Amino acid sequence: MLDSNTSGVTGVMWQNDKVRLAAVAYWKEFDELSGKNKSRSRSFSVSKYGEELAFELAVTARNEAIDRLNAMGYGYTENHGK
Repeated sequence: MLDSNTSGVTGVMWQNDKVRLAAVAYWKEFDELSGKNKSRSRSFSVSKYGEELAFELAVTARNEAIDRLNAMGYGYTENHGK
């Protein structure tokens, strides 16, 4: 996971690797096979979606992941990953 919150929204970062700009959603979930927490992410390209929609999609993807995990009993809050 990136060290700084570059977007102002918990778990959503701007990624600029000189090839593309993207909004990226990050979260952690437990991997039963390894028995460890694993970082997960989902990326949305600004060139494909535009800046505003890419950011909105990343926020939505993270919220859906957290909601799915909470339905499984994780108990994450809005500040998870901060």
